[in-house]
Amino acid sequence: VPNPVISGWRIAALRAGLSARGYVEKKNLVIETRWPEGRERRLRDIPQELIDAEVEVIVIHGGTAMLQTLRALAAQKLSIPIVMATCASAPQAEAGGPRIVTGLLDAPDPVPKQLELLRALVPNLARLAVLSNPAFPGHPAIEYSVNAVIQKSGITALPFHAQTPNEIDAVFAEIVKAGAQAIVVAVDPVVEGAGQQIARLALQHKLPTMFGDGDHVRAGGLISYGENLDRTYRRAAVYIDKLFKGSKASA
Repeated sequence: VPNPVISGWRIAALRAGLSARGYVEKKNLVIETRWPEGRERRLRDIPQELIDAEVEVIVIHGGTAMLQTLRALAAQKLSIPIVMATCASAPQAEAGGPRIVTGLLDAPDPVPKQLELLRALVPNLARLAVLSNPAFPGHPAIEYSVNAVIQKSGITALPFHAQTPNEIDAVFAEIVKAGAQAIVVAVDPVVEGAGQQIARLALQHKLPTMFGDGDHVRAGGLISYGENLDRTYRRAAVYIDKLFKGSKASA
């Protein structure tokens, strides 16, 4: 899971889903939580920590964490099943490795609706900042989607990149200098935890900012449009229950 604040809401939804199926922590269930704390190296270390903890199922948020976990399992020839709480696409198992992935894929591309809502907020929108993480595998698709939507709108997309929360302040200074009138935030779990920081800077500079899910609005952001992650985490409990009861995961 991405970070302590946002993961708290998602873990609560997951717990609710598991509770509805008869699972109670410290009685018949143990939940181990990990987050990258805004560091790429930390994200690489987490799969091994979960392996060492001898977990029976791994619940994952996002494609970057998925790839790191698949690689770690393949390197040790392990087949711990993985449940995607949300992921942009179904990943293929590592070469020669078992097919151990099940769960939920992301909802259809939210970018067209996100930009429609931003244009309603900023009727004269002409310069749009797109904040993303270049290390995220879905990064090219996000920028392509934005450019495809605004192609004939007269809006110019301004790409800005950050790989850690520590880079956000400097990137915001660049966004302001470039004259952006609004921002679309499209980042992976490594910098997802910067929601409060981004919201604070957006308010400080009076820049309407669009996030991908409601967790960031609860963290202080202005507006979001995307899938309901509380609902997907509740639904992930269905897959976990099936795995505990002997079903096989299949990508």
